[in-house]
Amino acid sequence: MATVDYFERKLDEKRRLTIPPELRDQFASGAVLTRGFGKYLHLYPKNVWDMRVEPKLDGDILDEKIADLNVRFRTGKVATSLDEKQGRITIEQHLLDYSGIDRDLVAVGVGQYWRLMTPEEANKSVR
Repeated sequence: MATVDYFERKLDEKRRLTIPPELRDQFASGAVLTRGFGKYLHLYPKNVWDMRVEPKLDGDILDEKIADLNVRFRTGKVATSLDEKQGRITIEQHLLDYSGIDRDLVAVGVGQYWRLMTPEEANKSVR
């Protein structure tokens, strides 16, 4: 099976994103959506969030860098699951507002998670 590391989608009228069939197994445990470092979103498989991100956020209580990361990734964080019928997740409006995503969305695999952004933001990333 070919590896999918890029896809484009249009959100439906209910703000749902259809995950490509080849990727749905990655999200069997659920999905976590957060704000990214820029004007985009991060989409994590729930097991990756739990095993890789949470431990990084659980650092020294007095470490300001860790506190800043917690604020960035926990503000607006949403945990969800794919609907089993069509492999869709709903993206909350506040996350769409943050990223500037309206209907058209570009998703790029960045290691163990996905960056979700507008086509314009994606074009800026590759210049």
